[in-house]
Amino acid sequence: MRYFLIILSLVSFGISEQSKSDSYDILILINGDRYVGEYLSELNQEKNIAFKPKDSKYPQYVDLNVIKSLILSNGHYVSIEQLNKIQNLEFEVEDLKKQLNISISNRKTGGFLIALGSSLLLIGTARECDDDCITDPSEIEKFADTSKIISIIGYACIAVGGLFISSSDALE
Repeated sequence: MRYFLIILSLVSFGISEQSKSDSYDILILINGDRYVGEYLSELNQEKNIAFKPKDSKYPQYVDLNVIKSLILSNGHYVSIEQLNKIQNLEFEVEDLKKQLNISISNRKTGGFLIALGSSLLLIGTARECDDDCITDPSEIEKFADTSKIISIIGYACIAVGGLFISSSDALE
């Protein structure tokens, strides 16, 4: 029984090592050269892909214009057209992420402005005139002017906050 377990473990080790060696990607260039290794990344801004050859420590950046095709370790064939589509989709996703970040920022700013405006209106309605208002008419005018300014600022904050939120909705 012990010999059977030893043989079984050696066979499974051999199979796993073979599957590791078969799990490489193949990069085929226009001039016919083939490179076995690992496909690391999609196209970048300079239209290069990162490919790490089998016996290399560091990845190589290969220009899209010299690539004919790429065969992945799972057997999928990737053409240049597909790599271009992947690049275009990646850039679209990045643009959408930027718009989403702007949208979230606009919503937070708009919500803050609406809360600030509401608070100012609450403060304005809760204000009371001091005892000086009874005896001095100029204090009544001062109180009325201050209340009016607080109301205008409050309504302006609510309006601008609404514009921020509606502009974030327009981006979606």
